[in-house]
Amino acid sequence: MVDLTQKLPTELLAEILGHASVLDVLRFKQVNRIFRDVILASPLIQHRIELLGAGLEYNAAAGISLADSKKYFLQYRSNLSSLRPIEKRTVDNLRSNHDSYSRAGGGVYAIVEDSVQLFSLGSASRRIPYKEWEITLPTTNSISRVYGFCPSADVITFIELLAANSGLRIRIHLRTLSDGGCHPAAQCPTIYYSQRGTSGYYISTSITNSRLVVLMGVSYRECMVIWDWKTGQVLFEPEANHFDTVEFIDDYRLLVLKSSPHALPSIVVMDTRKDAGGIPVQMLFHLSPYFHNFRYPCLLFERGAHKPSPAEDLAPFHHDHTQRIVALVMQQPFGYLLFRVGALLKLIEGREGGEIEWDEWKTHVVIPSINLGDQSGLIDIWVSGCRLFTITSANHSPDVQMGVYDFSMQGCAKYQSGQVDVDLGGVRYLLPIEAKVRLPLEASELLSAYGGNDSVVFFHIPGASTEGGSKRKSDLQIWTF
Repeated sequence: MVDLTQKLPTELLAEILGHASVLDVLRFKQVNRIFRDVILASPLIQHRIELLGAGLEYNAAAGISLADSKKYFLQYRSNLSSLRPIEKRTVDNLRSNHDSYSRAGGGVYAIVEDSVQLFSLGSASRRIPYKEWEITLPTTNSISRVYGFCPSADVITFIELLAANSGLRIRIHLRTLSDGGCHPAAQCPTIYYSQRGTSGYYISTSITNSRLVVLMGVSYRECMVIWDWKTGQVLFEPEANHFDTVEFIDDYRLLVLKSSPHALPSIVVMDTRKDAGGIPVQMLFHLSPYFHNFRYPCLLFERGAHKPSPAEDLAPFHHDHTQRIVALVMQQPFGYLLFRVGALLKLIEGREGGEIEWDEWKTHVVIPSINLGDQSGLIDIWVSGCRLFTITSANHSPDVQMGVYDFSMQGCAKYQSGQVDVDLGGVRYLLPIEAKVRLPLEASELLSAYGGNDSVVFFHIPGASTEGGSKRKSDLQIWTF
């Protein structure tokens, strides 16, 4: 048999490999000497491999030179490892207080009170512009309300929980995220819920390019509705008993944390493209029985990061969505696990629902051995892409410190992993190399912190430790790396 790789010009082989995924390129490198030499000799392929190691992927559509892409990457890596922001900006005198609702997703940060104040989280090293704007909210007499947005689809949803004669009614508003106008593709059904109660109302939502999910309940009696918001078709109304986190991890699949005080928590991936007798096809990931001892679990990951927004079209590289991490946090006693979104999706390939036991997927889970000191000093913790951020304060001190832990392929390869947790069946510990910086804030001033793209947002009330009153002007500090 003739080996065609020996007949093709080296330049053509490099061009062909340039269209393959980086993981496939790394597999090709093991095939023979010809492929290996072509891959090692190609500056573009080597740059793409370097980006993958840092949790990024090359964006050919940006139209910039390879030299410029390398320059931006070196700047990006240097700034994040040293936590030196390229830009710092302050947004003063926000009409917000401790009761304001803030949310981040897809590179946008929003604060809701009388209106929605929106801030795109830019990136100087990835050429993503900064922008801020405001959307007026509809007047409402709702019991409760919540909102979500999807920058890649230019849509924001406001969802209200209203009293009705026979129970509760959910009213949905869909608008364009960029200017607050009526969304031309939106079709919004009305949802009725027969359960009534005197307290404990709650509602949450998540939205993608075509799907919208609403989780609503009264005192742990829950319902969930999933529909195609572009057609108005209700797709599923599955039972939602003891659902906690419900968020889309791509355009069609939901990541759900199922927990209750008397049962072992589990993680569910729902595929809303596939019907299994009136409910989405579900894959249940069991946790170790050891987690019976833990309480108040939650999932942390960056919302809406599976698809770049239009503002990222000219970015030289994007975050690799397969390396996005999810943190399963337990609060009593405090502890957490990390796993990759891509690992979960790989495990369910070719399966039409079912269950995956802990022993089958525990090899994809790690325990970050991070010393947070006094646990009461942990102010905030969040995930952005493949990085874990913490905000901590020292015991009996007003000083605030931010720590960043890199769980990209390259970051994990540097961490020590000799120790394992026997109780969890041999799950590896990682001892991450951290970057830390002291923040120019006091612990009593900081309300919350979020991250997205390559920015960090600190929502705080200056002078909160010395001023009285519950409603004061607040500020945002936005650091861009």
